[in-house]
Amino acid sequence: TRKGPVYTERLLYARVNEQGKVELCNSLGLRGEGDELYAKLEAGAITQDDVLPKCKLPASQTSYRTEVCKLDGRVARFNADVHGPDACRSEGKVLILASVHDTFPKPKKDKTLWVSCKSLELAHKLKKEVNMAGGPSDVPPSCEYMDKDSCRAVDEAGRVACWVISKIGIGPLLKTGWDLKLKFESLPLPFAGVIPDKVLFLVNGLFPNPLPPSMAKMTQDYNHHMLISVGEYGGGELERFMARLDKFAAASGGDVAVYTCSDDDKKAATYFRFTAASAFRTWCIGSGLEGISTDYALPLKEVSAPALDEGVVALRMRYSHFGCNVVHEDVAFKRGVDAHWQHEHLKHLVEEKGGKLPAEHGHGTEYHAPEETQKRWKKMDPLNVFNPGVGGLSTQLRYGK
Repeated sequence: TRKGPVYTERLLYARVNEQGKVELCNSLGLRGEGDELYAKLEAGAITQDDVLPKCKLPASQTSYRTEVCKLDGRVARFNADVHGPDACRSEGKVLILASVHDTFPKPKKDKTLWVSCKSLELAHKLKKEVNMAGGPSDVPPSCEYMDKDSCRAVDEAGRVACWVISKIGIGPLLKTGWDLKLKFESLPLPFAGVIPDKVLFLVNGLFPNPLPPSMAKMTQDYNHHMLISVGEYGGGELERFMARLDKFAAASGGDVAVYTCSDDDKKAATYFRFTAASAFRTWCIGSGLEGISTDYALPLKEVSAPALDEGVVALRMRYSHFGCNVVHEDVAFKRGVDAHWQHEHLKHLVEEKGGKLPAEHGHGTEYHAPEETQKRWKKMDPLNVFNPGVGGLSTQLRYGK
């Protein structure tokens, strides 16, 4: 929340022009040209001395922290946003080779909290009166949200993943294991696509609850949960935040509970949140139900969830980057429900609330991008040689012209 999305205007990227020639665009703001610069980039040998002081292009979205504190009718970020140079949110229509980004000071000390609320409206009120009330200087670095169904899905279908991550961490070994799972699922064998998740679901109960007992009980007693990282940067930010939180919790009449995480608790909670998406797939396959996944950004002031039809949902997971109101929603439907229709219905409900889809994971071939965004992509890639078909565009050369 303090740093904003990974935005920069200092880039090295290639594009193909209308004549079919490759053009190299360099706005990195680094010393050197050609082979000398490329060799340094390839070796990762760039230092602060290589940065040109005269280059004033932004290497982060410096206004983001201030914007999210306003909690107004705007959305914080979304994929179809057209501001910035071509490479920003290009969705594969140019080839990005390198980028320069600002660094940010680490907190001198920090604290991780698991905060649970009885209602979503109360959670949003806490965000307004605690997280954002101190202004941009006091904004916590991170606030991740999970609802009760998200916690249920991870507990019922994600214990194996949490246990594995606790042993090997989030890194190359985890990626290798995940790639092996995907390769097995792609084998031309009967049921190969579901066997791994069936097994994970069946053995889930043999593994321990990923959360420590106090936090696990909170997921049972409360419906909405936030994993908040708070930092002290030398200006009293941590003390002020805790004072606001303690006051808010005391006035809630028991509707807010706060748990301070140890280092081990912090890791457990992080892994718990990290496995939400994979746990949903395992839960759906293990339960024999059809599910859909989507991501969207709601207006910063929006405090309610889109209202799905009654009687159709078996599991509804909503987990989000709470500070900016960017939501990942995974829904499993009861048997006999048209999941595709419900998915399209959810998209319309988000748009009726002033939201934007998608917010993070790209348009792919599922989402139809706005006309303004499509025009921008066509200008970047006039021959349609990069990522044809993205966002509702034609798959033909020159977009079928």
